[in-house]
Amino acid sequence: MSNQIGSLKMGQKFKKTPAGEIPVDWEARELGDLCVNNPEYGANVSAIEFQEGLPRYVRITDINDNGTLISTGAKSIQKDDAENYLLSDGEIIFARSGATVGKTYLYNKSDGPCAFAGYTIRFKPNSSCLLPEFLFQFTHSNFYYQWVKGMLRAGAQPNINGTEYSGLTLPIPPIKEQDGIVRILSSVDELVSKIFGEIEKAQELKKGLMLNIFSKAEKMVKLSEICSVITKGSTPTTYGFAFTDNGVRFIKIESIGTGGEISLKQAVYISEQAHAAFKRSILEKDDILFSIAGALGRTVLITEELLPANTNQALSILRLKRNMAYPRYVKYFLGSDAVRRYIKDVGTQGAQINLSLAQVGDIDVPLPSLSNQKEIVDTLSAIDSDIKAAENQLKATQNLKISLMNMLLTGKVRVN
Repeated sequence: MSNQIGSLKMGQKFKKTPAGEIPVDWEARELGDLCVNNPEYGANVSAIEFQEGLPRYVRITDINDNGTLISTGAKSIQKDDAENYLLSDGEIIFARSGATVGKTYLYNKSDGPCAFAGYTIRFKPNSSCLLPEFLFQFTHSNFYYQWVKGMLRAGAQPNINGTEYSGLTLPIPPIKEQDGIVRILSSVDELVSKIFGEIEKAQELKKGLMLNIFSKAEKMVKLSEICSVITKGSTPTTYGFAFTDNGVRFIKIESIGTGGEISLKQAVYISEQAHAAFKRSILEKDDILFSIAGALGRTVLITEELLPANTNQALSILRLKRNMAYPRYVKYFLGSDAVRRYIKDVGTQGAQINLSLAQVGDIDVPLPSLSNQKEIVDTLSAIDSDIKAAENQLKATQNLKISLMNMLLTGKVRVN
């Protein structure tokens, strides 16, 4: 990659344009003038169940943030309905409405026959002046995101129509330089895709192991049998206490990520006085928090670094009998599919989706020996470490691409 990139040329001149400050030998042109077609709106028919032999129906909800198609939930469209909406090489669609407005998908033959749906708009760049791949990469740049944000009207349903997309102004390097930029950014995309694949494989491995481990246990006990305490906290403001800028950490459900991590950005605090008043919910090392209101089933293991801490009534506190259960083992189990199924069965019976403490205590837990629990934790923790390392690598690679895009799409760094 490094051999393809040159440094900023000495004496290189720039000019100010609607596409930002760009080299004088680049152009700034509107998308509509760079395409061989007028913007075309997609098919306005209902999706049907996916069938081999029928085109895939690409809706705005099918497009990932990275511009690829989501692998699950695919739908089809009848051949007659798809006739005028089949995508071909070099065509790119833009999401025009809803929460996904601005997302793009560049058609890829490997996705098979595809027809685009009504809330997307098709453009076909004239490849003699605008490479489709360059346009696609540009639609993941900060300049493009800011343009989309600026086009959305406050208070209105998010929407960008075909005429507005046609007015999008792009920086246009010479075709050879566009190709070089695409090659560099695509190589980073390939690395991102590879890391994504490694993460997905590790997650599937972990899921399979958990299913195998937890479904074959010979001994099952109720969660209440292995807990010395099952309780929950209170809302400080209900009892006249205010949240503070510092003091004792107060953990709310918003503080807990889906992976069981604590987000310090979401941290709030209470005073020492409030903490002492809520003795029932003063947290201890190795307590497990298990959400019972709102986003059900989130778990976190309380470590020494999080203390002192307290919590509210949306989180149940599980304090285990250490001679019976290893805390990290129980935490892993509470994140399993078996518990998710249990939550789905019992948590949706009332109008408000929640779990009672009695329902939490009634969860069936597979209970091998303590030594086996430790072995299971060591195995799953090793996979978690691999996933975390890959996620860090993914973040670094994504940041690399952002940096490269900021340099290459502005001409601050030129491609040889």
